[in-house]
Amino acid sequence: MTQLLLIRPRPQEDELFSSWLVRLAWSNGEKLHVFCRNRLKMSRGTWYRDPDRLAGPETIKLSAAATGLSEDCLLATTLSNYEGALYERHVRDGVARWIMPIGVKNRSRYLHGQQCCVDCLREDAAPYFRRFWRVAFMVACPRHGRLLLDACPSCGAPVSFHEGDFARRFTSDACLITRCSHCLMDLRQHVAPAAEPEFVRFQSDLAAAITTRWSVLPGDTAIYSLAFFDGLHHLLRVLSSNTKTRHIRTLLLHDESQFAFPTPFATSAMRFENLRVHDRYVLMKLLVRVMADWPWRFCEYCHRAHLSRSELMDYRRPCPYWLESEMKWHLNNHSYHPSVAERQAVKGYLSAHGMSCSTNNVARWLGAWYVSHGKERGLAEKPAC
Repeated sequence: MTQLLLIRPRPQEDELFSSWLVRLAWSNGEKLHVFCRNRLKMSRGTWYRDPDRLAGPETIKLSAAATGLSEDCLLATTLSNYEGALYERHVRDGVARWIMPIGVKNRSRYLHGQQCCVDCLREDAAPYFRRFWRVAFMVACPRHGRLLLDACPSCGAPVSFHEGDFARRFTSDACLITRCSHCLMDLRQHVAPAAEPEFVRFQSDLAAAITTRWSVLPGDTAIYSLAFFDGLHHLLRVLSSNTKTRHIRTLLLHDESQFAFPTPFATSAMRFENLRVHDRYVLMKLLVRVMADWPWRFCEYCHRAHLSRSELMDYRRPCPYWLESEMKWHLNNHSYHPSVAERQAVKGYLSAHGMSCSTNNVARWLGAWYVSHGKERGLAEKPAC
């Protein structure tokens, strides 16, 4: 039977699993990795990957046994709890939609997937890292209206709070969760720039949709959050792409008197989730403009950019109906092809009124392509070359 720890702090509101583990280890006066291996009996590879995505039933069970907390309480701190609201299926390894990668190498992080609000950390009695700071569309704090921080302002290193006791003697003063693990600057000293109020309101609505699992489109159309976020992800892919769809981004920025820019993707495999916070902030503001008058403004910019439905679709995965239906209706440049039922209905009408039911006449009544009798006679009388 696992012995209960002497000090057992509970996870705070929306706290991240890794943040809680760090506070648990340091409050018991032990270094993080030794604590997780010896006291919680976790595998050595826990911190060689992303513990917030990787944490499974066995890890949760071991942590619950050592702290006396319920497994549901600890499971709510992991990113897998977004399953069914933000994305359909939680992915423990590889590419995850909406979740920013942290890039673990030898227990250190080289990507900027961990964000924080310095104002929240400054106000916390016991500073901790929130779960929603790992979500890609969260670029500003809903409470303070300031941009999140994804790197140390002093040395530029990624935010990596779990490395506070790496290669140094453990003391309560040296190991603070708010310190940069490289230059030891306290992140709470930084003053982040303010975000636009309209954007903060839009982002707050997105955060509420995760909680309620419902969202409302312009026109008071209620939609399940999973389909809503799938559509937003598709729109952000269009706005961030450097392919032909980049013309929409160029036009939107031009109308705001801003210079267009290529999205800083290092490789073609990079996605919106890989971008730094300021780049995502620019793209999210463009999304706010597109969604403000849905779907008319989006269709207007697509027409100005000479983009059709086929150029906006991603055929590797299905597009949600609320987005695909608008593109199909407003941006479909294909010729009209009447269905069999439509042709049968027109034939019945023509027959009932004593008119010709020929294929050519049916097509004319349907507004589809047909050959007029005059043109037919002209083609018949035209001599062969």
